[in-house]
Amino acid sequence: MNIESLANEILLDLFDYFDGIDLFHTFYGLNTRFNLLICKQYSLHCFTFCGIKKSQFDELCQQHIPRLTNRVYGLSCAEDNCNPGQMDLLFTYIPSFEQFSGLRSLSLQNITSSETLIKVIQELSYLLNLMHLTINCYSARKYVINFQLMNDTIWSLPKLRICSLHIFAMGSRNFCIPTKISASLQSVKMTSFQLDINQIDQLMKNTPHLKHLLVCIKISSVMNDHYNLPSLSTLINLDICVWDTSDLSKMVLFLKNLSNLRHLNIRFSKNMINGYEWEQIIRNYLFKLKVFELDMSDDIPTNQNIEDYMNQLLDSFQSSFWINEHKWFIHCYIVDTTIRLFTSSKFPSYYPDQKLPHIWKSTNPKDTQQNLYRCITMINENFFEQPMPSDICLSRIDYITIKFPLHDQFWSAISNFNHLSSINVLSYNDTYQSELQNLFERASKLHSLRINQDDSLPLQTSLFKCINPSIHSLICFKMNHCLNEEECLLFCDSPLGMQCEICSFNVENLLCIIILVKNMINLQALHIYCQEISEENRVEVIEWLKDSLPSTCFVMKDPDSTNAIRIWM
Repeated sequence: MNIESLANEILLDLFDYFDGIDLFHTFYGLNTRFNLLICKQYSLHCFTFCGIKKSQFDELCQQHIPRLTNRVYGLSCAEDNCNPGQMDLLFTYIPSFEQFSGLRSLSLQNITSSETLIKVIQELSYLLNLMHLTINCYSARKYVINFQLMNDTIWSLPKLRICSLHIFAMGSRNFCIPTKISASLQSVKMTSFQLDINQIDQLMKNTPHLKHLLVCIKISSVMNDHYNLPSLSTLINLDICVWDTSDLSKMVLFLKNLSNLRHLNIRFSKNMINGYEWEQIIRNYLFKLKVFELDMSDDIPTNQNIEDYMNQLLDSFQSSFWINEHKWFIHCYIVDTTIRLFTSSKFPSYYPDQKLPHIWKSTNPKDTQQNLYRCITMINENFFEQPMPSDICLSRIDYITIKFPLHDQFWSAISNFNHLSSINVLSYNDTYQSELQNLFERASKLHSLRINQDDSLPLQTSLFKCINPSIHSLICFKMNHCLNEEECLLFCDSPLGMQCEICSFNVENLLCIIILVKNMINLQALHIYCQEISEENRVEVIEWLKDSLPSTCFVMKDPDSTNAIRIWM
C-alpha cells in the first residue's frame, strides 16, 4: 500500500509514533500535503535533541520550530560530548520560552554553566502549561545561582505535576525549601540535594498533593520521642537515601508517619536494622506497603565472627512474613569487613563493589552466586588481581578499564563481550596492538574508547591502525603527549580517524584543530586541550576559530578548563 493513499486521519495517528525530529526527517518534504499536515494540523510535536547532528539541529531550530512553538508539547536537550553547547545554541535560535505556550514536558540534561542555568530559571515562569520538568546538571565548578529563586519559580508553575532536580556541583548539596505552595506537584525527585528531616515537614506543607518523593535525608538529633509529621500521610511512594543513621530510633520515628505508603525504597549505611525489627515497623506502621526495596551496609567489628553475624542477620529475614506472605527475599554478602544486605528486587541492577565477596548467601533457595556475577557490569584494572573462582562467568560487562598485558583469566572469566560498549585503556603501547585488536573483534557493540597514558610516552601509532567499525567515540584527553600536526594528519587517515564522530585530544597548536576538523570526515564533536590556549587569550582564540572553521561549527569554551574548548559541527 502506498502511504500517500492513506487518509489524513490515519496519517495523523501514524505521526504519534514518531519523535518530532524523526517526523520531519521521514515525512517533511515528500509533498505539499505532508508538509501541511505536519505544520498545520498535527499538534503533538515532541523534539528530543539528545545525540542529534548539529546540521539537523540547525535546520529544525531555524526553519521549523519557530513556526510551531505554540504546538510543541515536549522538548528535551542534552549537553554532552556529542552535543556540546546545545542549550546555548538553542537560546540563540529561540531566545525565550515565552513562545512555547503549549509546552507540557521539558527535559534539560547536563547544563554545564551557571549562565545557562540562570537563563533557564528565568524562562520557566512563561511555561504555564508545563506538567513535567527535569533538570540534570553536572559540573566540576560551583553553580553561582539563586537556588531559592529556582525552587520558588518551579513551585509556582500552576500545572506542574512531576519535577526531577539533580544538580551535582560544588556547594549545591543543601536544599532550599520553596516558600511558594504548589497546587499541582505530585512527584518530586532530588538525588543531589540533602534535606534535614526537619525540612521534610515544610516541604510537604508546601507540596500538599505530593505522592511520590525521592530524596536524600539526614536524621536529625533534635527529633524527640513525640516526633509527628501528619503531612507525610499523602505519600504513597518514597525513595530515600538516609545519611547519618547512627541513631536508628530516630529513623523509626520518621517511618511511623508513613501510614499510606505503598512503595518504599530505602538505602543507608553504617548501620543495620534486622528482619525482626523491619517486620514490626511494617506490620505496625506501614500496613499498606506492597513493594519493599532495601539496601543496607555496615562495617563488622573486628572482634566479631563475620559468618556468624551474617547468619544471625539472615535468620531474622526468614520468618513467614518475609518468605510466605510477601516473598521478599534477602541477599547478603561480605567484602573485607563490610556486610551488605539487599532485597531481591535490587538484585538484577548493579554490583557496586570491585572486589568479589568471600561470603555470599540468600534466603531464596533458587539463587546462586552466579546470579551475583551476572550483575557485574563494570570492572576496573585491578579486578583480576584478586582471588578468582574458577567457575566465574561475567556475561553482562558493559564498561571495562584495562591495563596490558591482560590477566590470564580475562578471556575465560568474561564469557562474552556482547554488552561491552566502552573501554578505558591505561598506558597503551605498540606491543599490545594484537591484544587490543583481539578484544575489538569480540566486541561488536563497542562504542567508546578512552586512552589514559600515565607516563610521558610518545604517541603509539599502532592504536590508529586498530579496527572496530562500531567505535564512534575516542577520548585521549588524559594523555601527557600532545599531538603535533603530522600526527593529527596520520590519525585523520587511520580507520579510527575516518569513522569517529566524537573525539577528545591534547594538541600542540591551533593549526592541529583546523586539521582535525577539516579532515575527519565523520566528525560531529571535538573536545580539545591546546597548549596555545590560556585564560587570557581564550576569547580571542574562539573568535579566530570561528573565522577559520566552516560557519556550521559552533565553538565554545570548556566551562571546567581554562585551556580547553569544545566544537560542535
